[in-house]
Amino acid sequence: MKCRVAAGVLAMALCVLAGVADAQTAYTAKTVNLRAGPGADYPVVAVLPPGLQIWVQSCVEDYSWCDVVAGSERGWVYAGNIQSYYDDASGYVPLYYGAWFGIATSPFFINDYWGHYYYNRPWYSHLNFWANHHPPGRIHPPPVGRPPPRPGYGTHGPQPHTPGGAPRQPHAPGFVPAQPHGPGAGPGQRGAPFGVPRQPSTTGVPRQPYVTGAPSG
Repeated sequence: MKCRVAAGVLAMALCVLAGVADAQTAYTAKTVNLRAGPGADYPVVAVLPPGLQIWVQSCVEDYSWCDVVAGSERGWVYAGNIQSYYDDASGYVPLYYGAWFGIATSPFFINDYWGHYYYNRPWYSHLNFWANHHPPGRIHPPPVGRPPPRPGYGTHGPQPHTPGGAPRQPHAPGFVPAQPHGPGAGPGQRGAPFGVPRQPSTTGVPRQPYVTGAPSG
């Protein structure tokens, strides 16, 4: 999906949200940083609270980092910090199992990506530096095989689906997730300017235990 830089702030926000339709739904497993590239040292675009619903557009080849839409923001998160429902046996699993969800992979072209989404951010002026930057190595090796069953899952439970199947999605009606906020700001505070208006979430989020703490990734 392409967004024209000259289209303006509102059109940019609509373009970002348009990518949600055919994306994989996932949730943040803890407080995480949404970054401007697939690496832990790229600039922080926003801080995502635990339990936030996001939409995964694609991942890098080894599924270590994924390109996501969070509210009206777009950026990269470490795949080990986001999770999606796989089946009744495995439950919610990290997105470094992205291949089993059928999530597409794509390379990261910083000139194209930053030109579409970050042209009005303060660190865009350092594009040449980041274009020649080599991100750190992957944090987690890609897993082999399908996601394992949860501890204690009985042998008489529902059968797992094959890759590409449509797992049943549990949800908690009426639960409204928190929204992403700027680096250095708490939930509900604007913090650093985003450049595009935030959109309210209208989708429920399953009640899952999360580990809270400092942002990672």
